[in-house]
Amino acid sequence: VRPAPDFQVTAPGEAGPRGLVLITSSAADEDSQESDALGASYFTHSLASGLLGDADASGDGKVTLAEAYAHAYGRTVGATAGTTGGAQHPAFLYDLGGAGDVVLTELAPAPGGLLFPAPLEGLYVVLDAGGRAVAEVSKPAGVARRLSLPPGRYTVKRRLPGEEGLLVSTLQVADRPVEVEEAGMDRVALAKDPQKGFGGARWSLVAGLGTQRFFEPSGATGLFPQATLAGLELASRDDLGHGLAWGLDLALGGAQGSLQLEGLEPIGFRSTEIAAGASLWHDWRAGPVTLSAGGRVALIWLGRTFDQAEQLPPQYFFTATPGLTAAATWRITDRFSALLRGRVSWLFYNVDEDRSLGYADVLLGVEYALTD
Repeated sequence: VRPAPDFQVTAPGEAGPRGLVLITSSAADEDSQESDALGASYFTHSLASGLLGDADASGDGKVTLAEAYAHAYGRTVGATAGTTGGAQHPAFLYDLGGAGDVVLTELAPAPGGLLFPAPLEGLYVVLDAGGRAVAEVSKPAGVARRLSLPPGRYTVKRRLPGEEGLLVSTLQVADRPVEVEEAGMDRVALAKDPQKGFGGARWSLVAGLGTQRFFEPSGATGLFPQATLAGLELASRDDLGHGLAWGLDLALGGAQGSLQLEGLEPIGFRSTEIAAGASLWHDWRAGPVTLSAGGRVALIWLGRTFDQAEQLPPQYFFTATPGLTAAATWRITDRFSALLRGRVSWLFYNVDEDRSLGYADVLLGVEYALTD
């Protein structure tokens, strides 16, 4: 038993129905079954879900007694048909007089909740932030459904036909209804349901072009001029659960610059860079957009070849560079996404002199999902 907010009950007028209504969760010779997965009894869960709005078969924003019972009866029988206890049949006794039906809940005054547009079709399960199922919406096409829910974070799931998988989306409910959009839902395999903390790996390949620049002016002009990079990354999202992901990346690039030595004319050079790194980051999904932030460690090889090779021999440098990474990914289709990523890293340079140099690189690329 958990405390619930107060609510107001308005007594019907003289013209409304009057009398007695009895509803039981099961027939006289049946047990009332409970579910560990639901955290409640089948009947109570179905009735509560219906009162939130799923039982509003007429779509008038009101859940009547007849609608609530019909919804709870059908869902309870369907949910218990495959249990060891057998099908459970709720029963009722109506002794009413007057006009009209008994309205149990009115959805219109509720400020927030979830709105399921008319084109959507299927069975949607809504879970709260603790992973407890709070409602189920059996949604026919052509009819809108609205659930009245308190503010909070909710996960909406819909099972696709056959073994195609699940559509999963996390939505934040505040003081106005939030529309459920299947275009913004993630598609996962049935055995990789992320609600249990382990989503299973979603492998993807990222390719793009970017630029790199060192922060210190002397390092940018005399040592490492602004370079152009081509990058490739193999990423595994949802592999570790809880929104964590990791990736292995490879970058190749170069630049042209000039080195000014005392008493000599500027000497032109060409720089080459090869970097390989490993990153660990966290994803935050908001519809089709995924924001990421984390850390990265890379090995970098830098080389310079001078135009006047007889005066200055080639120079090579190899070191490790720790850093931070952040990215924004916009999903275009189920497979393709556009990605913008920025990194900040540091390296210790000790060829000509000892110094610590910081640099940043930005990459614009395309992500292709190798697996669903």
